[in-house]
Amino acid sequence: MAQLVYIGGYGWSGSTLLEMLMTIDPDVVGCGETVGALRPWNIDRRCSCGRGPHECPVWGPLLAAMESRAGWRHEELDAGLRRIVSPGHSMMVDSSNTAWGEALSPFRLRRAFAEDFQLVHLVRDPRAVCWSITKDEIKRADREGGRAKILRRCFVGATGWITANLACELFGWLYPGTVSAPPL
Repeated sequence: MAQLVYIGGYGWSGSTLLEMLMTIDPDVVGCGETVGALRPWNIDRRCSCGRGPHECPVWGPLLAAMESRAGWRHEELDAGLRRIVSPGHSMMVDSSNTAWGEALSPFRLRRAFAEDFQLVHLVRDPRAVCWSITKDEIKRADREGGRAKILRRCFVGATGWITANLACELFGWLYPGTVSAPPL
């Protein structure tokens, strides 16, 4: 079976880029932010392979087998994808991150996949994360009076950053050897 590599940390930290770099190796398949498939508004987005989710060779068979996304959990979704990709790949990458409702994902995924699970803890400077979150709003702030909105988004982003990275650090303390960090 393919090893599951989960990219943890806060969003806007480069997880999509890291996943793309990892999939240069033909033995590695990237499945994007898999937890996003459980959200109804994400199902019609294009896959990283350029196809719609139902035409994708990875997502298509899983979505066809699912009567509904209701009731599915993150670890069940990854297990289904892993069964599909295992014949042709030795590693599957899930770049869902550990923000907000997903802070416990590394713990649940480790319990589900045991030794076939690896967490990559990706950290970006929180100031840069806040910049990425608010850069479009900063351009409009003066003419729309959006400074309070920017401050609120920065506060929410900083709180999420702390939560996500603390969860990954805690996971590393509890499961040494199952966490790696990309080289700087």
